[in-house]
Amino acid sequence: MTVADPASETSAPSRRLLWTSAGVGVGTAFARAILAIAALVAARYLGPTGKGQLALATLASQVGVRVLAAGLATWALTEVASRGAPGPALAVLRRHVQWWAPRIGVTGFLLVVAGSVWGIGPVIASVLVASATGAVALCALALPAGAGRYGWSVGAIVAGSTAFAVTMIGSVVAGVESVPTLVLALVVGDCTAIGVIALGSGRLGLEVGPAASLASWRAAVRVGVPTCVAELTMLGVARLDLVLVAVFLGPAEVGVYSVALSIAELVTVLPDALGQIVQRRSALDDRTGLAMTLRWSVAVVTAAAVIMVVGAKLVLTPLLGAGWDEVAPLLVALSVGTVANAVWRLLNADLAGRNRTQVRVPVALGALAVMVALDLVLIPMAGLIGAGIGSSVALVVAAASTAWYRRRVRADDYPAPSTVSAAHPAQTSGR
Repeated sequence: MTVADPASETSAPSRRLLWTSAGVGVGTAFARAILAIAALVAARYLGPTGKGQLALATLASQVGVRVLAAGLATWALTEVASRGAPGPALAVLRRHVQWWAPRIGVTGFLLVVAGSVWGIGPVIASVLVASATGAVALCALALPAGAGRYGWSVGAIVAGSTAFAVTMIGSVVAGVESVPTLVLALVVGDCTAIGVIALGSGRLGLEVGPAASLASWRAAVRVGVPTCVAELTMLGVARLDLVLVAVFLGPAEVGVYSVALSIAELVTVLPDALGQIVQRRSALDDRTGLAMTLRWSVAVVTAAAVIMVVGAKLVLTPLLGAGWDEVAPLLVALSVGTVANAVWRLLNADLAGRNRTQVRVPVALGALAVMVALDLVLIPMAGLIGAGIGSSVALVVAAASTAWYRRRVRADDYPAPSTVSAAHPAQTSGR
């Protein structure tokens, strides 16, 4: 396996970091654009009500992905970056999947049988399968990213997104656009991404060595459990308003709101892509490169949000047709929260690289409480615009709280990783 020496990466020129960041950003932006196109095609064919039902099923699968991954993807990325080798992290991840796979299979079978009484057995089955493949893909993508092999992780994301989009659009065009069928398009995308990582396993050195040590398991649990809770809470901040919209307004409004969220989240392509780089740079204590990445990422996201708001009115209604007129004004309400969400994600990636993930839970819970409180008041009063305002305020609160905590952490406070590879004994010196 060829892994760049962390010491040389830390002293690498800013130009190299800029090109790496740009490459990852462009690749991830291309993948996200493919997903957005697929979502818009599905919205046009399904209509607001059908898109709303699909959005709720997808939300259920996203919850399943985070529960099954158990926060170990975040731990694995930092662990690989710190050790310089993926073996121990891969051993933990494989054993974790081996533990839950048969259990989720039995549980899923029982839920499908029970759900068949109400006619939702196929939906439950598709959500469970998508949750399982999504969790495996999430963990697999963390390994090359942690080793600095961003080309493999981005390539897997692009391939998976393309497979998902082709499957979804093909299902819609063929007239088999049921909710279970479209959710299973996620499975196709996840399996494609996993396949790309598996094909490159030799070059990436993804070979499982001896069983992980007790210290590795303790570190994985110590980081993974609070990270999992935080990710679920953060997902609640980003998506619980879909459920509240469904309760107060109905599935058609959920469809409109989900399309607006999908378009708004295109702006977060850059922080999503660079989050892996930020986390790795933090783990390697490359503060100069980290500061540069954070600054220009926020600037680009802000500019993209302005372009999104201005261009939405000109493009969306002719593209989607009747029934989607509320999307453009809704994007205005969501735009401030979109920028705040980008900042929040980047700051969380930085803190994850420092093994400071514990702040995510209280921050996310506080933001979630703010959003729910505002939505309970604003949705009945102002409809979808009220939901957008509640979401934006909650994300601003989350970003501001995380930035305040990050300033409290001393500049040189980078905790040593839980275990130190003999090949890189200097990585924890002076920390």
